[in-house]
Amino acid sequence: MKTKLKRAISFILALVTLMGAFPVSPALAADDGMAPLSALYGKDGFIKNVPEDYQLEGGQILLTKKADPTGVPNQYKITLSVKGKGAVSQTPGADIVLVLDQSGSMGSYGIRALKTAATTFINTVLADGKTNKVSIVNFASTADDATDWYDSDSRQQAINSLPSYANGGTNTQMGLYKARKALESSNAANKFIVLMSDGDPTYNSPTSWSVDSFEGKWVQTGGIFIPDYSYTATQDDYNRGRITFTYGDRSEGTGGDTTYRQSKGGGFSSEYTLTLNSAYAAIYEAGVFKNAADNNKVYTIAYNTDSTTQGYLNSMSSGSGYQYSTSSDLETVFKQIGDKINENVSGGVTDPMGGMIDIGTPINVGDVDNIGDYHVTNGTVSFKDGTFTWAPQLSETPSTLTYIVELDVEKAGFAENSPYPTNGTTTIDYQVGTSSQKGQFNVPKVSGTYS
Repeated sequence: MKTKLKRAISFILALVTLMGAFPVSPALAADDGMAPLSALYGKDGFIKNVPEDYQLEGGQILLTKKADPTGVPNQYKITLSVKGKGAVSQTPGADIVLVLDQSGSMGSYGIRALKTAATTFINTVLADGKTNKVSIVNFASTADDATDWYDSDSRQQAINSLPSYANGGTNTQMGLYKARKALESSNAANKFIVLMSDGDPTYNSPTSWSVDSFEGKWVQTGGIFIPDYSYTATQDDYNRGRITFTYGDRSEGTGGDTTYRQSKGGGFSSEYTLTLNSAYAAIYEAGVFKNAADNNKVYTIAYNTDSTTQGYLNSMSSGSGYQYSTSSDLETVFKQIGDKINENVSGGVTDPMGGMIDIGTPINVGDVDNIGDYHVTNGTVSFKDGTFTWAPQLSETPSTLTYIVELDVEKAGFAENSPYPTNGTTTIDYQVGTSSQKGQFNVPKVSGTYS
């Protein structure tokens, strides 16, 4: 009997130890009361539930949510608190850069088709009520800077910035670079480049390379006493940084073909000739953007192109982000991409009301005293369809959203003194380094009585 008891105790202790080795999701581990534990998150997601005064380490955020009685029967003051160390709160919506080909091959007909299609895209992603922003990079032999951001209030200005003529070569890489730089300072939860082109890249930014970087790759092509060598660069050479770029407004290339040559040495020393590729430069540039953060995506549209160009543009895209288009369906393709972006955008804090909760008519005020009053210490906040959307700053000083709600005791199914969640699933989109994550608040529960 004693032996069996000892075995049972040993099994229970081992099970407890094993369970402690794994993080428990907030919903499973939090207290059910009005002041549940805070949820601690990091670079790889949920870590554990902790007290509200927990001291953060680098790359962590702390999410706290509690309910306090106001003194009025069935009314509660809800307080969300977020703080972080080495993390960034991602703002709601998407920041999108349109990278549009206006090279000579587009012609006047292609430019008209592009303007019609891009106008539809802009009206889709910047429709009234959307929190997205759009910037535009038109490119040919060089590329414009993405200097302006447009929102739903300024979408006509965005439309006015679309290309109006076709001229020059195709510097796809510079267009992607200008878009990438514009998005580097964005805190949006979703960042997109939408690239449309009708031809092979024929220019790129000026390059630098050394003979030693291609040691073991050179092939002798001539000469006896002073041999000459050549080599054709591959995509891997670009991706590994054997070829680097001097970014600016100067271009390099033929303007008519994807490949061109550069030589070093010669005379009384060996000459080394490297064949470079403007398409590989563009694919590299798209990769830099995609690899910079989990939420960076590239859509590409091949407009009336051959299979070679389609392959290049497919390589620049994010997975299924590539589409082929003709003049007849270009507008449809742009609309589909706009709809897809709208369907997948998120960001900031999303805080829906619970099923038994009444918030009245929300009003943003300085002092939160009555049902419907709300206030934030920083960031932008909005309320729509029973949900707060808030873009807080993340620092070691807590940012808070406070509001007053009432438990709807007249609602069907209400039971006195039964606990009801004040909110639905409440989340925040945040980023640590290149890792984009979604954190979840522990939601308090409140009870009420017929008064």
